[in-house]
Amino acid sequence: MFLIYTTVIVPWLANKTAWQFYNLTDEGVYKETKPYLKAAFRVESPYTFWELRRMTAWRFLTILDEHVGPETPPEKIAEISELYDFLIPEFERYVEARPSQPATYHIMALIYGIGFEKLGKDDLDKAEALLQKAFSYSDLRVEYFNDFAKVALLRGNFEAGERIIKSHIERMPPEWGEYLPLVTLGNFYFEAGKYQESLERYNKAVEVGFEIQKNDAVYPRYMLAAENVGDYESIVNMGQKYLEHVGSDPDTYFNVAVGYFHLDDREKAREFFLKAVELNPKYEEYRQFFAP
Repeated sequence: MFLIYTTVIVPWLANKTAWQFYNLTDEGVYKETKPYLKAAFRVESPYTFWELRRMTAWRFLTILDEHVGPETPPEKIAEISELYDFLIPEFERYVEARPSQPATYHIMALIYGIGFEKLGKDDLDKAEALLQKAFSYSDLRVEYFNDFAKVALLRGNFEAGERIIKSHIERMPPEWGEYLPLVTLGNFYFEAGKYQESLERYNKAVEVGFEIQKNDAVYPRYMLAAENVGDYESIVNMGQKYLEHVGSDPDTYFNVAVGYFHLDDREKAREFFLKAVELNPKYEEYRQFFAP
């Protein structure tokens, strides 16, 4: 009975309580989650004690990334900020207890960074210290260098961030691929808002074999960089490559239509616009721009 209680009942109680956090935050309710989290964190089970903190960190990162923005009501920002102050010490305990978990450093660096950007939390020093520790476990992991450079950008120090990324690129093993240094630098320039430089690196990566249309992380950055510099030919070409890869997609049809519109090819613009409208009527409001 003792074994059943400790290996089945106790973990079940902890998980049951923790799920209330997931359910409530799905509905945009944050203030009421603390009692459930406190109850879950109090459970002294080796099966859940640290795992709950790891999974909660992933979930909280999603909340910061997707639920906090310019349209978020101030009262909700305040609730999430209070939740941040409650959860960060628990997450930091997990890092101390599980120092050899490589993904944890990346997750925490992102949480610290977004907390600074969106909540005004002054934890960039913690992010740097955490990543310095991460380098002692892996001094070539791309995520750590990207995170470290992002911290430099958040401090307003573009040159330091660029120096960090370039130092990492110089040490990348050749077997990682000729395109990876170019993509890594392109991603950094994109984060820094230097879209022309970003697009140049992405295009060079394409020249050496990188298929941007098949990469869910880089493809949207490429398209946004091209849009910001007004490179509509790149939008048209890459959008059509993406369509060849995924099949029909209304948003991409519309992007290509807009690209052709700016290239003064009205016939092609209308062709792709009609495909977009057929799949998603929301684009109907733009019909006047694609009239024959």
